[in-house]
Amino acid sequence: MTNSNPKITTEMIGPAEAKEILEHHNAQNRAFKRKSINQYTRAMRQGEWTFIGDPIRFDRGGELLDGQNRLAAVIESGIPQTFVVIRNLEPDSQRYMDSGVKRSPADQLKIEGVAHPNEVAQIAALVMHWKGNDLPGMNIKYSTFEIVEFVEANTNAVEAAATHARALYHATRASKGTSGAVYFMAAEAAGAETASEFFGLLTSGAGLDNGSPVLLLRNKLIYWASTKARSRERAEILYFYVRCWNGWRKNEKLERLQLPRDSRGVVTMGDLRMRG
Repeated sequence: MTNSNPKITTEMIGPAEAKEILEHHNAQNRAFKRKSINQYTRAMRQGEWTFIGDPIRFDRGGELLDGQNRLAAVIESGIPQTFVVIRNLEPDSQRYMDSGVKRSPADQLKIEGVAHPNEVAQIAALVMHWKGNDLPGMNIKYSTFEIVEFVEANTNAVEAAATHARALYHATRASKGTSGAVYFMAAEAAGAETASEFFGLLTSGAGLDNGSPVLLLRNKLIYWASTKARSRERAEILYFYVRCWNGWRKNEKLERLQLPRDSRGVVTMGDLRMRG
């Protein structure tokens, strides 16, 4: 084997070496992906970064072809990591990298035997953003591992949320991911029995009088699903769920739903805290 042949090693790369690579050997990569860097950094700091053999790759001239976001996370976390390192690749091999389909949270949940994995993954991810105060922007990029771990830690709650979300979907065509997240947060705030009562009323519409926040929300969900309003922002719909839940918990009468405005009259996201 000559020096021109690809060379594969396993190396520990620390912050100083990662910085040197990115500053002096990274002239032909894509823009950094901030969400990915944050995700990797979080995993490294929490001790959840697992060695799986994904390589850091260089071409024959020593230029980095693949791995810049992982190296950036090493710098930001301050924690050295072990990587497979491949050197002496052809420069044009970069075009073939990252072209495969990554395993999604739903894929992994299906492998692990979780029923309705797509719904469960959507609900879990939205709850994680909600609990992480990452709405409406959803700027945190949660990994497949983090979402699957959340589902495993909250199996009964997520499965109950998915069950109620499917029932509501059949009645109103409301998004299962969104309504499931609302059920999860409602059950956490006031208990599963109270959350189930609210969703039972929302699904059936039985015995609801005019002015009922639940009836108002139910009618809105049906309207949004039947018109172009279905494309409205998820965060906006979440606010209306929370507004009607809180109104129902206070025995309040509601005649209409609208987003709050600040002192300048600008529409704001509103408070997503659910009343216990």
